[in-house]
Amino acid sequence: MQLTIQKKDLLESIQKVSAAISSRTAIPILTGMKMDVTTDGVVLTGSDSDITIQSHIHVEKNVGTNDEGQVIKETIITDITPGSIVLPVPHFPEIIKNYLRIKYTSQSMNNIKQRLSQEKHYLLYTVKVRQSIHK
Repeated sequence: MQLTIQKKDLLESIQKVSAAISSRTAIPILTGMKMDVTTDGVVLTGSDSDITIQSHIHVEKNVGTNDEGQVIKETIITDITPGSIVLPVPHFPEIIKNYLRIKYTSQSMNNIKQRLSQEKHYLLYTVKVRQSIHK
């Protein structure tokens, strides 16, 4: 799995989906957020077994029209390689907030997951994430 995504759009979707995720549940997988990456975009899913919330981030979004009435589109996601992962909540949003745009790979996601599952307290500088920042 790999993608480069704009921070603002990812954070908005994370906030929506986080409303359905409980930190106290008998089923540990429900404390995470599932991220499905396809060539069409990203789907984030959160559930507490009673309700499920999904948020879709499309590869492009309409940002307006020009003087000729043509739709202006902004690219939100690039460098897509499909895949899925369940991410730890609430720590994942903390990682996202520290970067403008990040290139995520399945290996970097697994490094984040393993590190956060080993420590109760999140320290940004101890998480080794392969990244490329685009300005």
